[in-house]
Amino acid sequence: MEKQLKNILFYGFGRMGLTHLAILQGLNSDLHFSVLETNKKMVAILRKNFPNVSFYTDESKLPNEPFDLTLITTPPFIHKQLLSKVKERGDKRVFIEKPFGGHLNNSSDRVFDNVFIGYVLRFNPCVQWVKENILPKDIIKAKGQYLSHTLDKKPKGWRNGEYSGVLNEMGSHIIDLLNYIVGLDGYKVIKASKKSVVSDVDDIVDATLKVDDREIELYLNWVNKDIRKPVFGLELELKI
Repeated sequence: MEKQLKNILFYGFGRMGLTHLAILQGLNSDLHFSVLETNKKMVAILRKNFPNVSFYTDESKLPNEPFDLTLITTPPFIHKQLLSKVKERGDKRVFIEKPFGGHLNNSSDRVFDNVFIGYVLRFNPCVQWVKENILPKDIIKAKGQYLSHTLDKKPKGWRNGEYSGVLNEMGSHIIDLLNYIVGLDGYKVIKASKKSVVSDVDDIVDATLKVDDREIELYLNWVNKDIRKPVFGLELELKI
């Protein structure tokens, strides 16, 4: 942990916010945490359990000075709005949970450079071995997939809307892996299909991409009843 990292802000404090707080507290005991959470009932409970954290329910009450690190762990439909506020305040670093659903991967939407995205599969030891030992130019074909039995019934709220679906929520991890290992610059979609089974958005996605002369397959299915635990897969075909 860098010595100058002192003041940390969380936007939203659900499951992912709690997870990141626990990690950061374990790394350094000399950090000050602030949380902006609009659910006042939840904040009343949190204040009793986290007496050393400064909780706010009104953004106008936040300290008007840049934070060393801001973590955006809210639902994705407000990520872009929050990033604009972070830019105005001049926060030094930003960690954001999967902005894929907020269309933040477009270059025209880029707000500044010090943004780190929560694509954790990159740091899997197996993925790191592949990155270090296989050159992208030696890969002639690749397939990325995600399989699970996540949904039994229609989800509620934003998880049943345009910012959710298997492509946004879990598929973005697989797309990032393919980009990290193979490279997807200049890709073209050759064919693609999606199917709603439980939700009103995509529960199954099947696509084929072309990157130069390489074929990239993508298959995502989170309503597969034959799967007991979630499975991430990456298959690479190499030059002989």
